[in-house]
Amino acid sequence: MALLLVAADWARRKRRSLIALTVDHALRPEAAAEARFVAATAAKLGVSHRTLRWHAPKPGQARARTAR
Repeated sequence: MALLLVAADWARRKRRSLIALTVDHALRPEAAAEARFVAATAAKLGVSHRTLRWHAPKPGQARARTAR
């Protein structure tokens, strides 16, 4: 979210277009709602937004933590 805010400010000052991408890995029940929140925030900032949903098999939480 912080990157979205900074990038939107930069794009506005430089008169550039910007697109924000959110990846919903669907690892947590609230992930989809969080992606919608980011999309709504982007819209308020005038930033195009796309949510990409992870469709491949999901690793377990422990494996995801290790990957991060």
